[in-house]
Amino acid sequence: MYKSFTIKVPTDHRHAVLLDVKAEFTVLSEDAESKRIELNAKALVDTGASCSFMSKRIAQALHLKYYKMSYVRSTQGTVVTPMYRADLLIQNEMSFSNWLVSEFIGGSDFDFIIGMDILTQGDFALTSENGEMYFSFRIPSAEKHIDFQ
Repeated sequence: MYKSFTIKVPTDHRHAVLLDVKAEFTVLSEDAESKRIELNAKALVDTGASCSFMSKRIAQALHLKYYKMSYVRSTQGTVVTPMYRADLLIQNEMSFSNWLVSEFIGGSDFDFIIGMDILTQGDFALTSENGEMYFSFRIPSAEKHIDFQ
């Protein structure tokens, strides 16, 4: 069974595709009991990112404990960054349970980055119609590649 969505990219955001994301984290409270914290945020689609990311701002605000440290290559070189486990729901359609997300400083318009670790799970396209831009994503991938020729 396919899951899919298409969004219209707002004219004022043609430089980036932003998706709605709901993230859930399991957090240990002071009395050592675990609780689930849910938040809604924006995520940047980034085909240049090999993995997905969450902002440092969210990690600090929720007092999250990292799962492990990881090396991440960026434009600033290789950095060591914390990784967290999160359940992600993208556009209220596609869920990714217990997904590893690395930490990044954060953007002004988004707190998550959807990288190729998620995008390679399916097919995506950026298309235009009458001057309007659309981003579509489906999981699982088609049995054959899409050829625009």
